[in-house]
Amino acid sequence: IANANLELRVEQRTRELQESLDEVRFLYDHAPCGHHSIDPNGVIIARNLRGAALETKLAEIFDKK
Repeated sequence: IANANLELRVEQRTRELQESLDEVRFLYDHAPCGHHSIDPNGVIIARNLRGAALETKLAEIFDKK
């Protein structure tokens, strides 16, 4: 019984953590400003939706020159 209770608690906590992660991810992706995550070498490893749109727009501007 103790093992079953522990397993239920782990499952519940895992669901709670996933919900929190989903919320943070949503907030990051839908922020009104661009966010970029950069590794120690200066390489962009992640960007939110606004950051990706900004990169696309900058590429359009600079490719026209």
